Amino acid sequence: MASPAFPLRLALAAALLCAASPAFAQATRTWVSGVGDDVNPCSRTAPCRTFAGALPKTASGGEIDALDAGDFGPVTVTRSVTLDGRGVGRVLAEDAHAVVVNAPGATVVLRNLSLQGARSGLDGLRVLAARSVRVEDSRVSGFTGDGLRFTPDAGGQLLLRNVSSADNAGAGLRVGSLSGSAVAFLERASLQRGSQGLVVEAGGRATAYDVTASGNAGAGLGVRASGAGASAELNVERAQLSHNALALEAVGLRGASAQVRLSRATALGSSLAPTRLAGEGSLGSYGNNRLDGLGAAACTLEPAALAPAALETAYGPVELALRGGLGRAQLSLTGALPRGMQASGGVLEGTPTEGGDFPLTLTGTDDNGCSVQRSLVLSVPCPATSVDPDSVPGATAGEPYEGPLFSHTGAQAPSTLQLMGTLPIGLGLVDGRLKGLPTQPGTFLFRVGATDAHRCAAERSYTLEVVRPADYQDTTAQLSATPSPAAYGQSLTLTARLAVASGEPTGSVAFFATQGAGPERALGVAPVSARGASLVAPSLEPGAYSLRAVYSGDAHFSGAEAPALALKVSPAQTQTALASAGPVDLDTPARLSATVTSSGAAGTPTGLVTFREGERVLGSAALDAAGVATLEASLLGAGTHSLVAAYAGAERYLPSTSAPLAQEVRSARVEAQGCGCSEASAPGLASPLLLLALRALRRRRRTEGGERAP
Repeated sequence: MASPAFPLRLALAAALLCAASPAFAQATRTWVSGVGDDVNPCSRTAPCRTFAGALPKTASGGEIDALDAGDFGPVTVTRSVTLDGRGVGRVLAEDAHAVVVNAPGATVVLRNLSLQGARSGLDGLRVLAARSVRVEDSRVSGFTGDGLRFTPDAGGQLLLRNVSSADNAGAGLRVGSLSGSAVAFLERASLQRGSQGLVVEAGGRATAYDVTASGNAGAGLGVRASGAGASAELNVERAQLSHNALALEAVGLRGASAQVRLSRATALGSSLAPTRLAGEGSLGSYGNNRLDGLGAAACTLEPAALAPAALETAYGPVELALRGGLGRAQLSLTGALPRGMQASGGVLEGTPTEGGDFPLTLTGTDDNGCSVQRSLVLSVPCPATSVDPDSVPGATAGEPYEGPLFSHTGAQAPSTLQLMGTLPIGLGLVDGRLKGLPTQPGTFLFRVGATDAHRCAAERSYTLEVVRPADYQDTTAQLSATPSPAAYGQSLTLTARLAVASGEPTGSVAFFATQGAGPERALGVAPVSARGASLVAPSLEPGAYSLRAVYSGDAHFSGAEAPALALKVSPAQTQTALASAGPVDLDTPARLSATVTSSGAAGTPTGLVTFREGERVLGSAALDAAGVATLEASLLGAGTHSLVAAYAGAERYLPSTSAPLAQEVRSARVEAQGCGCSEASAPGLASPLLLLALRALRRRRRTEGGERAP
């Protein structure tokens, strides 16, 4: 018979096991209640107080249900689970995310919940990692971030059915993935009064069916991606888009693809435009949509104006977009941008290193007939700078002068200086200061400008007084040129004569030439001797010139500038000579050569030579490096032909024509069908066509080896 103590010990052990099991076992279904406690086992009769308290006591793949109304607090989900508010459960999140899902490979279901941010919560639902998340019959509102943010790094799948996301500062729903593919399906979703309704970002792909987006500060539905290789896609079937700033937006920047495909959608009351396209963004319509305000007449460009940029400070990116467009937009920004700025991939951005105002033109077209243009100005203000000192000391004619160093105060080094106005002869800007031997008494007004590394400029006006010593003499100068007019290649001698009251001036004369509106060219400097100076100038190109001579002055005689002298330089004369290699047979081309020469030191002519016999042009050839043009010419008929060569001329050379050249063409005998006859003697052979036929026959016979040339 068993001992009476054994059943008692067995019962005690069972009781201990039962008491210990709630601390270790996880239930497949747990409960929360507004009057529960997280120390409870989360059973129906002893519910927990929060989802966060119930989650560790719920098996993976299990379910947590709300028994009654209550606030069940923020929760971070790390495993597969279903949270069911049963229509009365609420998650209130102040200064936090309501629900965070960070459960790689897991399946998470949120059902019948109200996620509330009370105007201080961050995101309503934030998915960092999951295989799939399903949200059904739930409401999300009052968050400072996004209502629903599905951005798992490794990608995943989201299903929304009968969900409302409203009154959030961010997007109603945001979909995207950094390195994976985030796929979202929406059915009967309402996205209202956020910064955006639905925005699909890089790595995201969404399909929306029977959705409503209204009252959003940005786009009701949109896609946005940036960077080469990035893409975002949205397919819409049935949508009501009302009173958003933009109904639809497609933005693909810096080479990214962003596509929206739209069917059976209605867009009403958009405050800015029904659509917005930027970069590689495109909006495809199946033709069964009603988009109020769409059309070529309603297209506009943005930005309307450009904010000023700051030197050495990152600017932008500023998106270049077309409002009211359909299909794909083509946008271009033309004009000179400041250094460090670029406009590409749908954005204007960079770090400007150049100051000033830069006029630009923004142009946009689309696939629906839009064509618009807008003028813009990008201003990069320069800091306040100045040219110092504020004045320069006076000078004395005939005495060396060295003024103070000019500086660009407040500028970004290095700066370049530019002098504008008139200085006395003998004085110039050397190494940042006025320096030299001024030889012109009087008052001289000039300005010094400075431009720094940022191309920011400043200038200051100055007055320089040059005092005349008591014994200082005035000088006048007169300029002449020989020959005048001149021809290209001719030696040109310039002479400046100086007139003074007494004594012999010393110093030098500088000679200058200006052709038309071109820049002035220094020809050379000659010393003064016997009150004059002469210079043999280098050859001048053909054209009209204004010559100038400036006497430097010295310690006793003032500097002087001669009145300008007009000079015409014509092209050089040429001569053309025609020669040949001698008489030729009737069927042999004549080898002609034309040699074109120029007079003086004008060099070898270039250009074309045309060879003629009367009005008949035999051909043209270009002159080679030796000035010779050659041509092999076919002449018709035996006898003596009078030939000429006409050189067409060139910029430096005048045309010329050779004397006539008598070119002899000898008759040739041919045998035709056994008869020997001469081209010159055969009756009727004067016909050019017959002559050509006889020549062809003779060439054939030669090929066959049956005839030798006479």
